[in-house]
Amino acid sequence: ANWLNGNAPEGMFSALVCHCGTYDLKSSYSSTEELFFMEKEFGGPPFARVSADTNMTVGEEEGGAYKKYTPSAKAHLWKTPTLVIHG
Repeated sequence: ANWLNGNAPEGMFSALVCHCGTYDLKSSYSSTEELFFMEKEFGGPPFARVSADTNMTVGEEEGGAYKKYTPSAKAHLWKTPTLVIHG
């Protein structure tokens, strides 16, 4: 639901329900013991390689799947009311 809130066409949904959803993919990577799935879906860990030139991870430098698909990157575009259920 969080990804839809920033990426679906405006007005497509009247409301969304986020039940234990992901807000930031890099944070999710660090908070799960199931690293295989994150690494398989997003092409490796978010902090895999560091560029000697910029001292940034290659994923951040190129945009990377973690940055491209994280809902938090477009939170400023969220307009749809969202019921958040967690716990």
